[in-house]
Amino acid sequence: MEINGVCRGARIVHDGRKDYACDHCELVFGEKSKLTKHQRTVHDGRKDYVCDKCEKKFGEQSDLMRHQKLVHEGRKDFACDKCEKKFG
Repeated sequence: MEINGVCRGARIVHDGRKDYACDHCELVFGEKSKLTKHQRTVHDGRKDYVCDKCEKKFGEQSDLMRHQKLVHEGRKDFACDKCEKKFG
């Protein structure tokens, strides 16, 4: 998305613009959606994503997906190139 001829991503990445400040703590964000997600999960304590296998709750869908992959599927997709130990 362009604002005044400048891509929003460029403002955030290259100019370091973080225009959205949390009113509960000192954190600032480059995107309003990131601020909203932060406030919902950190300050409101919302955990809307529940594992259907063990009922553990998560604030973000990506955390639920990582949990399911590691805990319930036992997947470890990354291997150390020095010792071959595997990680999730």
